[in-house]
Amino acid sequence: SYSFCTLLLKTHKRIELCPSSQTARDNKKTKKKGKKSEPPPHSKVMRTVFALTITAVEVLIVAVFFKGFILPREQCDKVSSNGHHEDEVVTPTLLVIIDALRYDMTTGASNPDTIETLRGHTTKLMSESPTTTSQRLKAIGTGGIPAFMEIGRAFDSDTITEDNILRQAKRFNLSTAFIGDDTWLSLYPSDLWTTHHAFPSFNVHDLDTVDTNIINRLSLVIQNGSLIHDFTVLHFLGIDHAGHRYGKNHPEMRRKLQETNTRIRNITDQLSKSRNMILIFGDHGMTDDGDHGGGTSLEVTSAISVVKNPGNRYMPPSPSIEQVDLTPTLSFLLNLPIPFVNVGRLNKDIFALLKDDLDTDAINTQYLQALSVNMRQVFSSLLTQKVPVAKYKNEVTILEERVNAIVTKLQTDSSIITIRSVRSEITTVEEGIQEIMDQLATAARNEWSEMDQKLMYAAVFVNCCLVAFLLKNEQNQQHDPRQRTRLVVLAPALIHAAMLLSNSFIVREEVVVSFLFRSMLLLLLVKVPSPRSVKQRIFISLIIVTASQWLVPGRSVRVFGTHNMQQPESVSVHDLTDMVDMLSVVVVPCFGYLYLTRDIKLRNSVGIVFLIITTSIAKVLIDNKRINDNLFLLLATISFMMGGKVKFLYTFIMLSGLRTTAVWLGFLFVMEVVEGIPCRKDVKSVLMYLLSWCVFYHTGHQTTLSSIDVSSAFVGFSILHHTLQGVVLVGINTFSPFFLPGRRSLSWVVCFLIQQTGSLLSTTIHRRHLMVWEIFAPRMLFAVVIAALCTSQVVVLPQYLN
Repeated sequence: SYSFCTLLLKTHKRIELCPSSQTARDNKKTKKKGKKSEPPPHSKVMRTVFALTITAVEVLIVAVFFKGFILPREQCDKVSSNGHHEDEVVTPTLLVIIDALRYDMTTGASNPDTIETLRGHTTKLMSESPTTTSQRLKAIGTGGIPAFMEIGRAFDSDTITEDNILRQAKRFNLSTAFIGDDTWLSLYPSDLWTTHHAFPSFNVHDLDTVDTNIINRLSLVIQNGSLIHDFTVLHFLGIDHAGHRYGKNHPEMRRKLQETNTRIRNITDQLSKSRNMILIFGDHGMTDDGDHGGGTSLEVTSAISVVKNPGNRYMPPSPSIEQVDLTPTLSFLLNLPIPFVNVGRLNKDIFALLKDDLDTDAINTQYLQALSVNMRQVFSSLLTQKVPVAKYKNEVTILEERVNAIVTKLQTDSSIITIRSVRSEITTVEEGIQEIMDQLATAARNEWSEMDQKLMYAAVFVNCCLVAFLLKNEQNQQHDPRQRTRLVVLAPALIHAAMLLSNSFIVREEVVVSFLFRSMLLLLLVKVPSPRSVKQRIFISLIIVTASQWLVPGRSVRVFGTHNMQQPESVSVHDLTDMVDMLSVVVVPCFGYLYLTRDIKLRNSVGIVFLIITTSIAKVLIDNKRINDNLFLLLATISFMMGGKVKFLYTFIMLSGLRTTAVWLGFLFVMEVVEGIPCRKDVKSVLMYLLSWCVFYHTGHQTTLSSIDVSSAFVGFSILHHTLQGVVLVGINTFSPFFLPGRRSLSWVVCFLIQQTGSLLSTTIHRRHLMVWEIFAPRMLFAVVIAALCTSQVVVLPQYLN
């Protein structure tokens, strides 16, 4: 680090890291005379115009980029009518959805952490990103492909207006029932259900309420061993919440898996003697830390098991099933038209299980007929939605004619000789239809993910112009040329932005920003002429920044800290030992410095340490169900009333665990050190920029959608009262590191706009990259939001608060 910064310094010898002695003496004289430095004479109107202009340009950049990056699919209001047959009988169908059921939770004969009832009977169920519950339920109900940007509706799901299974069921007077996750009612309103019982789903600390309520109300949908309704949905949440709170490999997860196993066995046993189909599956998977929302293999892979009754006959395992294929399959089971926007394909294994009382030739023939209807529905839908699939019209028509010819031939002559003669023809036509449907689905995905690179590059160019404009504006405001921002000072921010062009660097970004920050501290320690006490503080800061990395052992650590990984049944000695261990990593260096230097200014740290230790103990007791969380809120309120930096900490203490609390304490010390270093203002701005990112990463956050801690929406609340509650609390939890107290300048904002430029450029360049949706796009979203928040702090809000 030192060699890197020394080389940078030698390349630009003229740069001054601190004001000249003459400037310092001038400032001292001015201070003695009692004169305050006056800013350039700008009227309030001009400042307001400036703020609004910057805001408008920032909005324009984001709007233009997203216009080119995401071309939203227009809503289609058409309703399908093909697929319903008067002579067909509806098969009573039950969906048992185990939220976040990973495939490996149902496999392994010797693995106790699996659902024993499903062992040997499951198939991989493949979903698409984003793997949020609302988007997965939308895909199941409509058969459509939700867009990446729709992940933002996870807190406030919009009612589905497109054609879907529930609307078709109401249209043909089928009775429907639902019990479980209230996300269903957000997507499919109550008027579509014959009966429904929904329960709040976002409180991830509650592992049992929803699941228990489902079991207690089973008699409302199952009576005398039969399903009362034609279509029933039971949506369990315990496994998903256990994953969010504890991770996959935890005793609480084992408990929920065992409970789920018992409940599935109970349901299947009750229905084993009546005519029905039971589909047991997960809406998505989860990472080992219990997160989901992204597109990793663990998140998009869940499990499905299909049971036909009477007799509890399971579908034989197959390589995999696409989640969107469930939509036409359910439509067939319920004798309903396939939803118009569906792009899925009727699953043959489930079809064969339903028709297992027929011979193989009859099953193949009937499946071919149903598949032909499915192909026509997908083709017509995409043609209506202006997807370029007209070139497939002749092939679709020819395949339909061949299917009709086969059916006509068998109806005319059903002899064994005729059946044998068309077997190969059936196989050939079936493969042809499947190939065409794959091509149609690919065309739809390509069309709905099409990007306008000209608009994207235009947004990047405007962003560069905005950075240049702000730099020029700040230089014009500085009368002292030695205090003007120089590009070489912004080198760390430029390096940070350049590294965003590589997905490997984004994956290890916390190492990059920590390296850059410690490099600058080391350079200031050696090169800046300053009192010995300041150098001591910088040295302690280097120790704290390095030690804080040990407090976050992995990239996926949740913000609420690792003490949640302990058993919630009792408070163990290990809990308190872990707390003392985490706090001591930061507290010991801070107090060691205070003891050696007897620095009076930092004695307030004693009160802060006492407050955080008290709050941490309270949090341990709350998480272990020993005290009520009202006491926790009381302590947070006391910290707010104490004022000063302690007042600033109250929100973060509320949202922190043991490890993150220790990190916050350490970085509060580092922030005070940075503010006290006698260096140029632009150098200090770059330091604060890197410090903000260090706090962000060292407190367990990541620039991925699945790492966003939705459980912070329930700090102080037992249920989600309003969407705004979730947005505010989750937003504070995620973006609080970028609201560090202290004076900010335009050069600080420029650093964030530079990293926004780098992120926009990397997303544009890698728009066809394999990892664009998993790495580059989420990083770009974080860059845009953080840049907007920081710009508002310096440019917009002061115009209205002063």
